Amino acid sequence: MNIVLKKILGLDVGTKRVGVAIAEVGGGAQSVRVLGTFARPQNQAQEKVLELIEEYGVERIVVGLPLGANGQRTDQCDDVERFAKRIEKRTEVPMIFMDEFLSSEQAKEQLGVKNPHSFERKKGDIDAVAASIILSEYIKVMKDY
Repeated sequence: MNIVLKKILGLDVGTKRVGVAIAEVGGGAQSVRVLGTFARPQNQAQEKVLELIEEYGVERIVVGLPLGANGQRTDQCDDVERFAKRIEKRTEVPMIFMDEFLSSEQAKEQLGVKNPHSFERKKGDIDAVAASIILSEYIKVMKDY
């Protein structure tokens, strides 16, 4: 029996960078892996995400939405949604928004980032790991795979 693995892309959209991770899910199996971080200026991240959709045959995109502690929208939500809409206009891949509250804090913990100096050096790593956390949380709650 062949198990078909579906590919899901996870995005942690920040003002300067976009962290990206990919999951392969199907038949009870799953794997999530960090792909990297891409700069937002001159639509670099947007173009890279579009390339990854093609390269991996992505069937769904999960975008972290930076809601506040009480689930309220933050100022950054509009920016994240605008970024996602630009990608959505150029692909037919369904886009799902998921609360990303504390994903960056969890990423810092996973990476062992404890002081401000190491935080500055690892911002890109934090964004990419946060994308994998958002994706892992989505996989835990999804019902259709």
